[in-house]
Amino acid sequence: MAQSGIDKDGRAMLRQTQNQSLFQIIGWDKKRPTGKQSVSRCPKCAREIEHSARFCSQCGAKLRPQPKRIRVWLFLLLLTLVAFSVFYARDLADRLFSSEEVIAYQELVKRESQIGPDPLPSSCAGMAKQWQGYVDRFPGSRLVEAAIEKQKSWQASEAAEIRRGFVITLLKAEIQPRSGERGSSAGESWDGGIFEADLLPDVYAQLVMDGTVVSETPVVMNSLHPEWAVKSRKIQASDEKTVKLVLVERDQFGAVALSLLPMLGTGCTSAVGTLAGIKKLSDASADRSNDDLVGEWEGSIRQLLTHELLEFGDCRALVVKVERPERN
Repeated sequence: MAQSGIDKDGRAMLRQTQNQSLFQIIGWDKKRPTGKQSVSRCPKCAREIEHSARFCSQCGAKLRPQPKRIRVWLFLLLLTLVAFSVFYARDLADRLFSSEEVIAYQELVKRESQIGPDPLPSSCAGMAKQWQGYVDRFPGSRLVEAAIEKQKSWQASEAAEIRRGFVITLLKAEIQPRSGERGSSAGESWDGGIFEADLLPDVYAQLVMDGTVVSETPVVMNSLHPEWAVKSRKIQASDEKTVKLVLVERDQFGAVALSLLPMLGTGCTSAVGTLAGIKKLSDASADRSNDDLVGEWEGSIRQLLTHELLEFGDCRALVVKVERPERN
């Protein structure tokens, strides 16, 4: 019987401890006393119990758990963590995307700084094309408006540099000598053929663009080293524009000689015949149908900027200088 009473007391104590928190059991309960605690009744044995109890201290019946304030705080904390995780994931993706577009933007700015203060039209066009590529690649970028402005700026610079133009100066040339029957690759001497004379060439040069002669030098008579220093008009075009340099040997001696042959055969016995002969000689002197091509070079203006000494055909060297006029 004594043992049974001890067991009953133990069970009661166990039920009591089940209704207490860990801090209450070990005496670390920090809650302030609130005076009279709210009570309720057990639905099974109708015993008065504390409102916060989970089990009845009399019959041990399990009571309906009451909501606690700490659960609300835990729910709010969990909700905050979830919201923060979603926001952070989006922000992280945005940061990764932004870092890529910022790196690309900075790379283009670096390329701009390498062009220098005196850009060529092709350099301006290239930068405008690269900024257009940036806009196409990052249409939603926060830097896209700045990229569009830079593109427009480079397009305006390209137009301005084209208006600024280029001036090409034909300075001098060195012509390959010929010696008639004594080893010429063409099989004939310059200005030879009628009197078998080994004469030097009469050379002039032309700058041609789009089939039109832009500039032409005077004829330098009997020289393998003609010098002109003739400047072209201002060429308002891109440095990628194709131009042609033509060296021609003026066969004035042969044209005049051919025109004299009929006159020598018939003679000029009257003033009218003399005037006709003079006119024929003048026409023959202006006739270029018998001119010989020394050589021809074709390339861009930009190539002339980097290669001032050209070699082609029977021309050992043609010295060309490309200048840019001052900005207005």
